[in-house]
Amino acid sequence: MTFAAAPFGLQKVLLIGILFAVAVSACDLFLCLRRKCKPYVCTAVEMIVLVLSAVALINLMSYVSASGSGNLPETTERVIGVPVWVYAVCEPLMLAMSVSAMVLGRRADRRHISNMSVKESFDNLPSGICFYETSGILRLVNVKINDLCVEITGKPLLNGAEFWKTLAGDAPIAPNERVGTGETPMIKTESGKVYSFNRTEHAVDGEAVFEIVATDITRRYRLSEDLACKNEELAAFNQRMREYGEKIQELTAERETLNAKIRIHDELGKLLLFTRKSLSAPMTDEEKRGMLSAWKNDVIAFGSAKGGNVSDTYSGLYAAAKSVGVAVKITGRKPEDKTLKKIVVTAAIECVTNAVKHAKGNVVNVVLEDKGAFLNIYVSDNGEPPTEKIKEGGGFSSLRLLVEREGGKMTITSAPAFGLAITVPKGGKK
Repeated sequence: MTFAAAPFGLQKVLLIGILFAVAVSACDLFLCLRRKCKPYVCTAVEMIVLVLSAVALINLMSYVSASGSGNLPETTERVIGVPVWVYAVCEPLMLAMSVSAMVLGRRADRRHISNMSVKESFDNLPSGICFYETSGILRLVNVKINDLCVEITGKPLLNGAEFWKTLAGDAPIAPNERVGTGETPMIKTESGKVYSFNRTEHAVDGEAVFEIVATDITRRYRLSEDLACKNEELAAFNQRMREYGEKIQELTAERETLNAKIRIHDELGKLLLFTRKSLSAPMTDEEKRGMLSAWKNDVIAFGSAKGGNVSDTYSGLYAAAKSVGVAVKITGRKPEDKTLKKIVVTAAIECVTNAVKHAKGNVVNVVLEDKGAFLNIYVSDNGEPPTEKIKEGGGFSSLRLLVEREGGKMTITSAPAFGLAITVPKGGKK
């Protein structure tokens, strides 16, 4: 039984099947041509299916619309003369081929990179990217940078040069905020995110093409703000600790001076009682010389205990030494830096006190050596060598604290003669 001899209902079903095959093959052929990638067999199959089903559909529709009239083209006569079973077999076959080609093409899209897949990936990048010519005409723009342009300027991205001019300029962009200008502008948007923009020039076919890249640096920007805040807090804390250390030094010196005054006061009291008792009876010359020596030592110690009132200048040093009968000789260039001057004067005064009280000397030598970033200080006297290792008391302990606080080193030698060596950096702590 041919198509022409088939019942009208069966003809209608066959026409609907052929129409469906035409629609499916046409859609799949459009996708194959758009992909422009392998397998090319899918495109060939869809073209064959579309042509055959379209020819059959056109001729069969012509026959049906002619309502059985005898004036039919030769091609139509041949198409309607095809047995019905041929259409019943070919229609499912063509549909199966179209569906198979569509599935194969979909799988090919997932395995191969096409122009469309590149464009989709470019649009979905988390960073904003656009390319434009010198005139500002856009070559390629992704979704992210267009959204940023709308958020910053209130307009879509239509001119790349104008957009960069807005980014790199100084004009207000409220409600957004500029947090960086110049060749790498940074903008904080109203949503609270911070973006860094960078422009690079490329040469394409002898023409200049500019690339703008927008990068989300919100987390890094917040971390830098936190770091700056913590650095400020740390600097303030260091300043407080330095001031605290200076106060501790002053309090320690004052406490040691007070203890020395108390000790000397007690010794003077004992000496007064001893003198009163000794004068109540005849004294030998040896006893008189011993008592005078005791008085001399206590008076010198009393004057040394008031060393905190001596100015930390070289003239004050010479005056203090002269008052106890000691000459101070300084060799080398005297430092004018306040801290270094204080260390030199304090070291000399402590050695003057040591020379008078223990070594019975009358000359203190101070040698200063400039070693570039450091100053070396050597102090000695012409008194008697120590009989045992010198133990640091209040004066030398305070001097050591002063030297070490400035990053220096201090060494005391007892044999074969007394010597004090100090090395301290010129610019403070190192």
